[in-house]
Amino acid sequence: MNIMKNRILTVVCAAALSAGALAGVALAKQTYTPGTGVSNSPHNINNVVTNGDEYGRVCAYCHTPHHAIVSGAIAEYNPLWSHQVNEETYTPYASRTFDGGSVDNMQSDPLVGPSRLCMSCHDGVIAVSQHYGTAPAAGNGSAAVGDNWNEISVGDLAFGEGLTNDHPIGFDYDAVASTDKGNGTLGSGIKAANTQFSVTLAGTGVNYAGTHDRKISDLMYNNGSKNIMTCASCHDVHNNENPEDYLLINKQAGSQICLTCHKK
Repeated sequence: MNIMKNRILTVVCAAALSAGALAGVALAKQTYTPGTGVSNSPHNINNVVTNGDEYGRVCAYCHTPHHAIVSGAIAEYNPLWSHQVNEETYTPYASRTFDGGSVDNMQSDPLVGPSRLCMSCHDGVIAVSQHYGTAPAAGNGSAAVGDNWNEISVGDLAFGEGLTNDHPIGFDYDAVASTDKGNGTLGSGIKAANTQFSVTLAGTGVNYAGTHDRKISDLMYNNGSKNIMTCASCHDVHNNENPEDYLLINKQAGSQICLTCHKK
């Protein structure tokens, strides 16, 4: 089926921007130690913007203990969200090996689960410092518009091309693994969700450390009936269980991050 073919910028997103916040926030690569918690990670927005949270809070940019945002776009997955919600519609990735627009088990919303929350900052539109229903602080700029490559931005990951040139998300992992044609033989290119993999974590203190065996299914968002690939399948947003930069759940050396799921 053909889904999500028009990328619509909603009034809700536009309303999150203030007139003085259009300059944007360039995202230089943050220096941090993998696996040491959210305070020491690129998701501590206080380290990214000019004027941080007035109380120095870290979690507040995404979460609130009271009066969380209510939105139909995140009705299924709302971890007490405090950041402006991205309600855009995106065109998913498609190719001869994976047609995100026609796979029967593709979700109607490719940003199901935590992925839509990620796009609250990584859409290139909503201000990264907006939280608790307030406009971004003066001098903070607006969207995450740049990165250390000075090319296609990780900050505004979904801006312009939508999700058409990014690793597919929002699909039933088990269904795709059973029909994958990427290796020339049905089901041979993608590992089963119950496959175990080992990763050496760098955490200290209360965070995880040492070598751990996990299953691919542990990385998926389960909506009660399906294991769905999301942004959080590859990235540990809280910097707890990732051994690598970019909050990756496995190392880039030897393409371990890719080979976690891909059988090549």
